[in-house]
Amino acid sequence: MNKRISSHQKKLLYTLISASLFWHYPPIVHAATQADEPLSTADSSADQGEFALEEIQVTASREHSAALPPPYSGGQVARGSRAGILGNKDFMDTPFNISSYTAELIENQQANTIADVLVNNPSVRATSTSSYNEFWTIRGFSVTDTSFNGLYGVTPKYLTSTDFVERVEVLTGPSALINGMAGTSGNIGGSINLVPKRAGEEPLTRLTTTYSDDSQLGGHIDIGRRFGEKKQFGVRFNGSYSSGNTTFDNESQKVRTASLGLDWRTDRARTSLDLGYQKQHIDAPTTFLSLAPSVSIPKSPASDLNFTPAWAYADSKDTFGVLHSEFDLNKDWMFFASAGGRRNSTDDMGATATLTNNLGDLTTNILNFPMEYNSHTEELGIRGRFTTGSIQHQLTLSNTRYHMDNYYLYEVVTSFSSNLYKPSWPGRQSFSNLGKLPRDSSITLSGIAVTDTLSTPDERLQLILGARRQQVQVDNFDSTGLKTSSYDKSATSPGVGLVFKIKNNLSFYGNYIEALQQGPTAPIGAVNVGEVFAPYKAKQSEIGLKLDGGIFATTLSAFQIKQPSGLTDPDTLIYDMVGEQRNRGLELNIFGEPVKGTRLLGGIMLLDGKMVHTTNGTYDGNTPVGVSRLTATLGAEWDTPFQPNLTLTARAVYNGSQYLDSANTLKVSPWTRLDVGARYTFKHNGTPVTLRATVTNVLNKRYWMGITRGALVVGAPRTLTLSATVDF
Repeated sequence: MNKRISSHQKKLLYTLISASLFWHYPPIVHAATQADEPLSTADSSADQGEFALEEIQVTASREHSAALPPPYSGGQVARGSRAGILGNKDFMDTPFNISSYTAELIENQQANTIADVLVNNPSVRATSTSSYNEFWTIRGFSVTDTSFNGLYGVTPKYLTSTDFVERVEVLTGPSALINGMAGTSGNIGGSINLVPKRAGEEPLTRLTTTYSDDSQLGGHIDIGRRFGEKKQFGVRFNGSYSSGNTTFDNESQKVRTASLGLDWRTDRARTSLDLGYQKQHIDAPTTFLSLAPSVSIPKSPASDLNFTPAWAYADSKDTFGVLHSEFDLNKDWMFFASAGGRRNSTDDMGATATLTNNLGDLTTNILNFPMEYNSHTEELGIRGRFTTGSIQHQLTLSNTRYHMDNYYLYEVVTSFSSNLYKPSWPGRQSFSNLGKLPRDSSITLSGIAVTDTLSTPDERLQLILGARRQQVQVDNFDSTGLKTSSYDKSATSPGVGLVFKIKNNLSFYGNYIEALQQGPTAPIGAVNVGEVFAPYKAKQSEIGLKLDGGIFATTLSAFQIKQPSGLTDPDTLIYDMVGEQRNRGLELNIFGEPVKGTRLLGGIMLLDGKMVHTTNGTYDGNTPVGVSRLTATLGAEWDTPFQPNLTLTARAVYNGSQYLDSANTLKVSPWTRLDVGARYTFKHNGTPVTLRATVTNVLNKRYWMGITRGALVVGAPRTLTLSATVDF
């Protein structure tokens, strides 16, 4: 790193590293190694003096995605996760930095959306352009897509409820080789996969009621049952409804969700069907703030301030589903197939605001912006294990296809002047029905991938070799339906991963990946908003160490990622691909229960982001927009000894300063958010009951949350959330 770290940042880093190294326990054999059947090897007495092909023996046990890796000590994260084409992998056997957050964590933290879960990861930060959408940065790169049971293009377009989610899996770093290409942003910074809920072996009927500031009331029902002599049929239903005012002025929100998870299993086959529905309506949705040229970053306003008119609104509706099947061809080889899709329709009567001077004066545009996004995706593959001589192999071949059609029109309904600190707006405005929406773009991403995991008999050394042949087809259209541009580009992207177990509880890993990424889309605020750019290649190299103490674990990694960068010219407001963004960083993650009754979760990321090869060298050496040099999260839970079944929780979230412009003249101040909470479990007439209370931003910190699109969003104010869960 070229720049200095402040003293308080050093102290934070040293504290986390010291905590992780202190809890070093004797070596253990991790669960995933014990779970698999032993693999026999070829006869070691074979004559080695002549060149001959070894006999191939196919003897390995099969693996399937229905069996989730068990929770790690403390229950907040799992021992492993679905590593895309590689299948379920224990974290010690995965040559990537990967975290899997459990349903127990989601429930205990009262996480309503995916962003509420991802705040636990120091390398992930939520960004948004309004209160009805969620995007993220991972390792300093924008990520807008999540996969569902391994498929992209399925989850709700803007905001995803956690009601139907069993686990949230996060892989930091490029993953196109193992996960395929994401729909709109690529997955250069990392990937997020949602694992759907399934009916457990025991019947479940769970009712949760919630209250959240200012007056949000809601309820969630979760029912699971298995049927049949061998409990081969499973049904899991989740439904929720919430409505009321939020903590932002004039804003109210109504959200309805319903999901149905069906599964059927036999000795050789497993099939699941997930169907979902989510609809949200928001009045006066908060929006982002852009700055006019030569305007400084303003003082943070009141944390509950909302400069969107009270009569503005946003409606978004998603219906989605996934069908997945696995069939064991024999005891060693498995065939798998998936198909899914999503239909989204959005009616957005929202605002965009621009600060025009340093006195806080605003110009606000109200947009009539209806949109539709329709997508479908498929995957077909085969996976098996065999041995050649003394080398074990896990071979996977996968073919994926993703298609999405985007439709939208927009018009400026009205423009008016206001002030950031004393917002005002005209009366309700009328707007026209724009009629049938024209197709704006059509995107098809396809690829065929093959990976081979080679390992020694004791699995101390594992080498993953793979390649994906990727194809990107994009057509852009004007408002009349006339095709304005088109491209079709293919590339073969290699990848390699290495895991070496220095000891049973200490792994060294490394990876190198090249990936073809879908080109970015010009953001709101650019004159060419919506333009989809040609694909590009991104590269990552990474090394790291993983320490598993059985009850407490640490991952330390160093990485470098390079990708072509897109910038909006401050004078012309044209968004274009100019230069390259290079992020180098260190990550430290900790999780587990080092002392009985005390659980820790979090970590720290140091990031050195640089822009290079920009036009005429204008921005060379500058920090990319939205990239923080230091981000950290540390959460703790404590089961109190003085009151059985009472747990106290606390979490600190730190985000370093960020630049809002490529010239690095506008700097957003760093911020720290503190969250506290408690939960208490008891039985009432034999019925389990859990009461939970959480206060986020307990100090009501005022701050700007800088976003990668070069705009500002007001950080959420202090918010109290209460819930009561009853298991019948």
